[in-house]
Amino acid sequence: MIRKVWPLVVAAVALGIDAYVLAGILPQIADSLATTVAMIGLGVTAFTAAYAVAGPLLSGRLARGSTARALLLALGVFNLGNLITTIAPGVEVFLAARVIAGAGAGILTAVATATAAAMVSDQERGRAMAMVTFGLSTGTVAGVPLGMLIGQSAGWRWTMGLVVLIGVLSMAALAVRARTLPRLDAAASEPAFRVLRVGKTSVGIVAAFLLGVASLGLYTYLLPMAESVGLADWGFALVWAWGIGGVTGSTLVGKRPDSLGSHTLG
Repeated sequence: MIRKVWPLVVAAVALGIDAYVLAGILPQIADSLATTVAMIGLGVTAFTAAYAVAGPLLSGRLARGSTARALLLALGVFNLGNLITTIAPGVEVFLAARVIAGAGAGILTAVATATAAAMVSDQERGRAMAMVTFGLSTGTVAGVPLGMLIGQSAGWRWTMGLVVLIGVLSMAALAVRARTLPRLDAAASEPAFRVLRVGKTSVGIVAAFLLGVASLGLYTYLLPMAESVGLADWGFALVWAWGIGGVTGSTLVGKRPDSLGSHTLG
């Protein structure tokens, strides 16, 4: 199965690094742009807000014509946002760039997850979608610590340059496999906001939202929090441990949905 979905996994790795790497270089960015850690932390809020809105609002429309086109366009926007982040001269441009990157990431995640499910049999859909999440977690466990090391030795802009590089490689991988990507059916390409009409689905969305707020809220300020309690030297280990937990969960979660099968909520 991994041979079918690997381009989507590579794209998810780039997204995973970008979504979490700011936590490891937050103080450096704040110093460089002459602002506070809290203000740079708003970059995570800007990224996440754009991610949450763009995925449901735009992914269905873009995927109707061509799955490959939607994925490549999303990656293009994502890479553009990260490139602007890399060269941002001030906090205003930095925050705007995070909105652009977040919008591309939101569309990418929605289309990539649906595409992964469409590329395999019904019995493997849970594992295929979990592979995309696995890519996100792998970006955290491998890319974020690497980004921290690059940031410490060469500066945070080089860290963001790494994200851009991986994003460009992801575009190349998807372009090579463009003809093999399935078209999403009409149901998969419908606007996601429509599912809010289903009570059980709405409960799941609220739970996922609260989990995401708790996760990103803690992770973003993990290093300042560790420093405040005398654990500054453990920052790298804490970031790595978080990523390992994510990879472990992504590896284990896919088989359970497949064993339960698909059910219509109502």
